[in-house]
Amino acid sequence: MRNAFIVIASVLGVEALSMQTQFYVKEKQLSTGALSVFRDHHCEKLSRPRSSEQQSLEWVRLMRDSGNENAFLQLRFHHEYFVLYIAYVYMQNLDDCDDVAQIVWMKLWASKMSSFNPEKGSFGAWLRVVSENAAIDLYRRKKTRLRYELQQNGEEELDIGSKPRFLSDCNCVLDSPDVLVNREYLYQEIKKAFDEILSKLNSVQGNIVRLSLIEGMSPSAVAKELNINSDYVYQVVFKVLKKLKKSLQLRLSD
Repeated sequence: MRNAFIVIASVLGVEALSMQTQFYVKEKQLSTGALSVFRDHHCEKLSRPRSSEQQSLEWVRLMRDSGNENAFLQLRFHHEYFVLYIAYVYMQNLDDCDDVAQIVWMKLWASKMSSFNPEKGSFGAWLRVVSENAAIDLYRRKKTRLRYELQQNGEEELDIGSKPRFLSDCNCVLDSPDVLVNREYLYQEIKKAFDEILSKLNSVQGNIVRLSLIEGMSPSAVAKELNINSDYVYQVVFKVLKKLKKSLQLRLSD
């Protein structure tokens, strides 16, 4: 059932959910092969240890106080793989991943990391948010550019990764200690929202939702199983997903 809830989250559209949920859904879309290619490409950076929070804060202080370039280079050296990984999960392309990382480090050097406040969270958590924002921004700009080019050429818009894949294509199990994703939190929040909506449905509607969203049956198969009209199946599923999306937006908003 956990896997079914993750698929439901992806069907609802990851951009409508919290940043943490976006990351987890996109992470699940990475195949084992794609992850291996990424790790092989950045094997040297992967071997570097992450610096401690205390050491990172000292480098940030030196950078802010005197523009210490060596302190900045040390931060980049020890956190480069982390930024690259966050970028790769969103972009799922090595070249775009490198572009995002360059944007992140250029911004951090230019701003002297002025937006980082250690009283509000750790350096790693802040760097993650900065990296995710840069990746999402580049993704949207590339998608907008692609849509414009297709319109200019009179072609139909192509999918570039916004639609979810089937779970069988999302069998990657993340074992990197650099990736801090609370899977249990995601599962529990989706389950709570789902159960709340399910409790308000009648028996027929409940069976439609169970067979369609949990068992993964097609609308025509559900209609045949329950001896009802397939149009009604579509209506029930659409309304449930709409309510679930609204509920998750409230539960998972940052």
